[in-house]
Amino acid sequence: MIRKWRNRIILYGVIFIALLVVGILIFISINDMNKEFKALGAPENRVTAEIVPIPNVNYSDEGSFTWGYDLPDELLPSGYERQKTEDGKIKPDGVLWRSLSKKQVEDMNFRAEVYYMIKDGKLITWDSVYVDNFVPGGFATPVFLWILSAAFLGLGAYYIVKHILMMNVLKNGELSLGRFEEAFHSATGSHKYYKVRFSYLRDGEQAEAVTDAYYVAKEVDDLKSYGSFEVRYSGKRVFINQKL
Repeated sequence: MIRKWRNRIILYGVIFIALLVVGILIFISINDMNKEFKALGAPENRVTAEIVPIPNVNYSDEGSFTWGYDLPDELLPSGYERQKTEDGKIKPDGVLWRSLSKKQVEDMNFRAEVYYMIKDGKLITWDSVYVDNFVPGGFATPVFLWILSAAFLGLGAYYIVKHILMMNVLKNGELSLGRFEEAFHSATGSHKYYKVRFSYLRDGEQAEAVTDAYYVAKEVDDLKSYGSFEVRYSGKRVFINQKL
C-alpha cells in the first residue's frame, strides 16, 4: 500500500513536470515566432525578388504551380551559399506561398515582393503574402497544459498529505486486529484495484472501515486467507498494516 501511494505521487510529479516543460517550450516557440515575424514584417525588410522555378518540378503551360524566388545577391549574408539538391541543382532562397501559372509569373515580369532579414548571420525570408497575412500565434495550448500540470501538482500534493497522515497513523496509531469482510470495485476508476471493507476493534467496540481502491486481486485473496491482520487507527483514520 505504501509503495503504491509513493508510486502514485512519483507518477503525478513526473506528469506535472512533463506538462510544465512542454507548455514552456511551446510558449517559447510561439513567442519567438511572433517576435520574428513582427520584426521581419518591417517596411524596410520588404524587397523585390526574382521568381525562379523549383528544381525537379515539372512546369507546363497549363495549371498552377509552386515557385521559388531568389534575393538579389547584394542582400545575401556574407559567406552565404545557396543549397543544392542531391542531383546538384541550386535551390531557391525561398518559396512563394501561392500557386501561380506560367502566364501569371510572366505577367509579374518574374518578380515578387518578399521580406527578408539577417538574424545571427542567417538569412530569414518569407513571401510577402504570407507575412502580410500572418496571424500571431495564441497561447491557449501552453496555458491549457499549465492548467493540467497544476491539476496534477494538486493531486500530487493531496497524496503527499495523505501519505504523511497515513505514515503517522501506522507509526503512532492505536493497534488493533482486523478481519476481512468483502472487496469491491470503486464506482469510478480502474477495475484492476479493489476497495476492502474490514471490521476491527476500536476502543473495545466493533467498528468497520473501507480502504481506498489500491488492492489487486491477489492481495485481496491474501487478506481473505488471513484469520486476522494488524490494523492501526487514530481519530477517524484507520489503515490495514499488513505486508502483502
